[in-house]
Amino acid sequence: MEANGYSIRTPAEIGTFIRVVRIASNLTQAEAAALSGVGGPFLSDLEGGKRTAQLGPTLAVCHSLGIEIRLAAPVAVDDARTRKRRTRRPRAT
Repeated sequence: MEANGYSIRTPAEIGTFIRVVRIASNLTQAEAAALSGVGGPFLSDLEGGKRTAQLGPTLAVCHSLGIEIRLAAPVAVDDARTRKRRTRRPRAT
């Protein structure tokens, strides 16, 4: 099965994506919630695009549905790790 990639920018977009995958997997919200170890109200809120959904349970839902989360950085990760952090100088008063 070929995986499809989507760019997610809002809680509503991730909620919609999760709902589409759940339905395509022939799972009810109750079944998906139990499989993910989250409550039904959490999954309902998540699919509805709740802005304050917790990251840990959201990742658990994604994992249980086979949704892979990938992050893309605007710079090479190795560069970001080796770059020295700028220190702020105290302002003159």
